Amino acid sequence: MFRDPGLVAQVLMLRRYCGQPLSEPVLLIKSSGLVTWDWLLFRDWRSRPPQLQRVETGGLHGSMFEPACVAALAQAIQQFTRAHKVGGDKT
Repeated sequence: MFRDPGLVAQVLMLRRYCGQPLSEPVLLIKSSGLVTWDWLLFRDWRSRPPQLQRVETGGLHGSMFEPACVAALAQAIQQFTRAHKVGGDKT
C-alpha cells in the first residue's frame, strides 16, 4: 500500500497540513482502509473545531469511489448536506 507514490505524497501532505479556521460546517471523510494509521495521520485533527464532523467510509482512499463503496460515501455526503442545508436554500 505504501509503495503507491500518490498515496505516500497525500499522507505526507496531510501530516503537514494546517487548516485555517472556518465558520461553516466541514465534513472530513476518512476511508476505513487507513484506520490503523489514524493515530498518526489524524492526531492533529483530534482537537477539532465543533463545526468539523468526521465520518468513516469503507475501502481505501481511491476505492471508496468504486461501486461497492460509493453508496455509503454518497449517503454520508447527503446526510451532511441535508443536516446543514449546504448547497440549497438556507431558509
